[in-house]
Amino acid sequence: MERALDPALLTGALGDIRNLPSPEELRQMLADAEVSAFFVQDRGLPPALVETAWVLHQIGTVRPALQLYGAERQIQANSVAAHIFDLALARGLGPGEQLVTTFAAQVSSIRGDRTPNATALAARLGELGASTVRDPGRASLEVGCSLLSLNRATTNRLLRRANAELTSNAGNDFSFEGTRLAAVASVVRGATSLLRYLTYGDPEALNAAREQFERGVNDPAAHRDLDSRWVAAHLLDLSDDLGTSSVWAILPAGTPPAVARTMTLGEPPAMTLWPPQIELLRDSEQSPLRPDVRRAVLTFPTSAGKTLLTQLVVANHLATVNTPVCVVAPSHSL
Repeated sequence: MERALDPALLTGALGDIRNLPSPEELRQMLADAEVSAFFVQDRGLPPALVETAWVLHQIGTVRPALQLYGAERQIQANSVAAHIFDLALARGLGPGEQLVTTFAAQVSSIRGDRTPNATALAARLGELGASTVRDPGRASLEVGCSLLSLNRATTNRLLRRANAELTSNAGNDFSFEGTRLAAVASVVRGATSLLRYLTYGDPEALNAAREQFERGVNDPAAHRDLDSRWVAAHLLDLSDDLGTSSVWAILPAGTPPAVARTMTLGEPPAMTLWPPQIELLRDSEQSPLRPDVRRAVLTFPTSAGKTLLTQLVVANHLATVNTPVCVVAPSHSL
């Protein structure tokens, strides 16, 4: 909560856009919403706060190539938007609104350098399994939310069901190109390919995912399926982010594939890393993945991923150097 109310963060996120609350006003609204959550469980957030979240989400997810906003501003905007969406979801929303808000919050969490939050957000969703034929928009939102949770087992089950339904309704055109199901089919198949890349590191699967998502955004026959196209557009943009932050992209060239699979096929799976972890592992002089490193001390804030990093470093050392490893975790500080 303290970080979410940081005046510098709010000022950077809002920038100079008019018709939005000032940083001071936004800070007060956020503080009021946080406090009232302890006393009023069924009251929604003020409309001005929700509207601000959607504006910041839009700022944060504009493609960097357009150069409308700086990288730091976009990270700040996403961070604040994700926090407001999280507050809204905690108050309870209708099924349709909950899916849309959850997906937006996950996208902003990942873009705001808070990838682990995307998993926690998806945990609030109920049972998933909307029909791709009868309700393609909802089915796409469910697939998007599940994929961004990075929960391999749950997402695999959902994708198998969706793919089976699409196959049974394919008729003569298995691609669904030029049909009303073009967008949802592309979301399902793109998500299937992206999950395969994150799990097994197949670069062809990552390229296939991008192609599918782009097809889902642009097929004229599916222009009315706005939810599916919205999901496809975000997943297309996130494909690069997830691709470069995946365990497969971070490990040094020549690392045995079993090291990455140890992480991605474990329970819970660890398929991506977030910026502080990536920065450490890619440090050419201090990376604990270097074979000549004999001792390393990891100091990270609570819940910043020390255990995950330790598992990765140990697995890499055993696979490449194959000498004993001793891990010391001070119980007092834990």
